[in-house]
Amino acid sequence: MVLFSILLARVLGPSAYGIVAQAIVLMTLMSLLLDQGVSAALISSPKVSSQLAGAASSLNLLLALVLAGATIAFALPIANFFETEELVHILWVLSIAIVLKALAIVPRMLLSRSLNFRAQAVADLSAAIVGGVSALGLALNGWGFWALVAQIIIVDGLTAVMLLIAARPPLPNGRLDLLRETAGFSTRVFASNLIAYTVQNLDNVLIAKFLGTGSLAYYSLSYRVLTTPVQMAGQVVTRVLFPAVSRIRHSGGDVTAVIARSAQSISLLTFPAMALVAASANQSVPLLLGAQWIPAAPVLSILAIGGARQSVTTLNSAVMMGMGRADVALKFSLVAAFVQISGIIVGLQFGIIGVAAGLTVAGFVVTPIICVLQKRIALFQYRRQWSAVAPAIGGSLVAAVVYTLTGLVISSDLLHFLLGTVAGLGAYVGVLVVFHRSTWEDLIRNVRSVSGGGK
Repeated sequence: MVLFSILLARVLGPSAYGIVAQAIVLMTLMSLLLDQGVSAALISSPKVSSQLAGAASSLNLLLALVLAGATIAFALPIANFFETEELVHILWVLSIAIVLKALAIVPRMLLSRSLNFRAQAVADLSAAIVGGVSALGLALNGWGFWALVAQIIIVDGLTAVMLLIAARPPLPNGRLDLLRETAGFSTRVFASNLIAYTVQNLDNVLIAKFLGTGSLAYYSLSYRVLTTPVQMAGQVVTRVLFPAVSRIRHSGGDVTAVIARSAQSISLLTFPAMALVAASANQSVPLLLGAQWIPAAPVLSILAIGGARQSVTTLNSAVMMGMGRADVALKFSLVAAFVQISGIIVGLQFGIIGVAAGLTVAGFVVTPIICVLQKRIALFQYRRQWSAVAPAIGGSLVAAVVYTLTGLVISSDLLHFLLGTVAGLGAYVGVLVVFHRSTWEDLIRNVRSVSGGGK
């Protein structure tokens, strides 16, 4: 959660964050290798037997043991590559997290198939809170970067336990041969995810290698603080959208309505937040994180702009897989990877600000391709795509302008941040109420429905 990230960053400082950020790059890869795209294939399938789910569990656990062993064996070479000796023991401990992550994959898949997103949300939120509180307590007691390592173990362990209790999956059965029927789809999904992983983590690897752990700390914290709420919102919608699109497709229905609602909902929540983050970074970073984190401010502003775009375009993967077009998702991933990696490499010549700018510009370059794909495959027309996000774009721009103008009459950074944020959010709501009344009413109904206050 963002609050814990901010508090931990303030207590631990850039050095601890930079060290653990290097380990997180590898842990993200391990998570990808654990699944091999099998869970996506099973979610997309019309029916999944208990034997098939047991076979998937067997594969996940087998791979977890292999990957955990490989992590321990290669910890020293990895530490030498990054020139960070602390990584050796960190990776040894985090090998435990690989097994914990494996235990959660099939339960999450089964809950997604049954559209039980409440259980997943409870598990994720509870684990994040317990992990955050625990890490903060350890940090305050002088554990240093080990507090962040403990947070990862606690979050993964609690998440696995809660998902296992909620889903009650079948036991592993060793029947790996049953997974052959999903091999085609899962292989394409895995390849797409592997390409996405490369793009999403290449910036961290290059920054750590060529700019140092200090620069990585500023960049990775900005990315984490920024993308945590975006990813949480995106994952919630994506987890619903993928099985929903798959079900509607199998029943012969029209998927465009659910895609439009998803895009509109996520843009209404994330766009104003990202606009205000971008506008307020120069005030919010020193106020919330301390003066030691000031170099992260321009990076946060730039990544916030890209984060708004990413929050909506991340739905493309769920749409493509829900429509059974993992082949198209793979081809798009290749094109997007080329553009984004090019942006990262060019930006690296100008430090972490250049990397953030290169990645952000590259994201906007590939966005028109996403629009074309959704029109051709899901028949999501351009006009409807624009209508889904236009209210949030207009209101967010006004919010950013109002925040900036507030600084012209208020000299105190604290008052500028507080009053400017309130004024910006007020302006955003005003734009929706006055110019997009129906959209505002839809938003209120959705919020009431989620909170139990409406039907």
